[in-house]
Amino acid sequence: MKVGIIIQARMNSARLPGKVLKPLAGKPVLWHVWQRCSRSRLARNIIVATSKERSDDAIATFCRKNKISFFRGDLDNVLKRFYACAAEHTLDVIVRITADCPLIDPFIIDELIKFFKESRADYASNCLRRVFPRGLDCEVFSFALLRQAYQKAKSAREKEHVTPYMIKHGDTAAYTVPKSYQGHWRLTLDDEADYLFLRRIYDKFYGGSGIIDVKQVIKYLKNNPNLNQNSAVIILGGGLAKDKNGRWRSTKYNDQNARPKAYGDYLRVVAASYLYRHNPNWVIALGGHGHLKGAPQAVTLAGVIKQELKKLGVKSSDIIVEGQSGSTFEQLRALARIAKNKNFKKVIIISNAYHLPRVKAMVENFKELGKAFTGINLNYVSAEKIVLKHQPKLWAKIIEAGYKSANIEKIIKSEQQGAKQIKQGTYKLR
Repeated sequence: MKVGIIIQARMNSARLPGKVLKPLAGKPVLWHVWQRCSRSRLARNIIVATSKERSDDAIATFCRKNKISFFRGDLDNVLKRFYACAAEHTLDVIVRITADCPLIDPFIIDELIKFFKESRADYASNCLRRVFPRGLDCEVFSFALLRQAYQKAKSAREKEHVTPYMIKHGDTAAYTVPKSYQGHWRLTLDDEADYLFLRRIYDKFYGGSGIIDVKQVIKYLKNNPNLNQNSAVIILGGGLAKDKNGRWRSTKYNDQNARPKAYGDYLRVVAASYLYRHNPNWVIALGGHGHLKGAPQAVTLAGVIKQELKKLGVKSSDIIVEGQSGSTFEQLRALARIAKNKNFKKVIIISNAYHLPRVKAMVENFKELGKAFTGINLNYVSAEKIVLKHQPKLWAKIIEAGYKSANIEKIIKSEQQGAKQIKQGTYKLR
């Protein structure tokens, strides 16, 4: 009985084009999928099945370069592609894997093949009784059932998704993965948020050779329940000042040369680093050139914030920089766009306590922002509150002195007036 794995791959994904060749730890996603499938002891043939379309030439080129067997068929009728591929390679049993599962597990593949043979069914899958993370999906079926589906399937859905006809008309068997593999996380690659999350997983667990142990990943996720691939910490950029060496940095409470007149911004950076250390998530730094707009090789607020975050232990790969926006309103608009594009469902907005009331008033009273943030859970947390929670002895006196300074007293009045005007509808955007 000839058993083969067919890896379904294409470049024209609607939500994340080119995803199967995006890099994870320096190697394309498809390379990791193939490597993991090649660890199967029961499947001897591994074929990448892509389309004949020009858009998938890159996949064919990748396979040739890496001496990976591949087949090219119909783009939209994937069922036909699978049938022709399996027929060409004279497979008796087919294991269907999709190329957007870079943590597919060879142990699960082999256990499912054994289960398929023992059950005497003509279709077996761990998808019929889902108790495992998305991204470990695996289906096994006979060539006879595949041929029947190819000959009799009528609907576009049956032809695009390969197995719906088999599940409906075949003799099916549901395989349940072991407890060490169970959970409800997303380990698949469907959109930008998935990619960012998987990139972090690979950065943490991939050693440069071999394959990642999925059980260790699941154990890590169970031990870190607050780790959320669809959330981010946001730093609203404010002001910059120069240090004694002439380098730009985020402002402190007592700066006299802040540009613009925003103070205590470095606290926002420190607060974000504390949250990151406690619960690693994406950190988005917002803020463009501001008052330096038009100056040759000018720094951006977000660029300066990124460098400070890195010094505080935040990985560069976990920082998203937006360096075009200026005012608070522009930053919030840019944030909404980033959150939508990357599918973030929850964001924690960090700014100084004196600034947050105006920020919140903008979101709640400006229709454009309210609509833009629909479906996104916004949390407003002051930098002062965060740092006092984590290191009260270090920051208590600094914050107390800062809020008694003329700088902060003046800006508090301005911020309060701005929040009031927003609510009254008299605020003028810059």
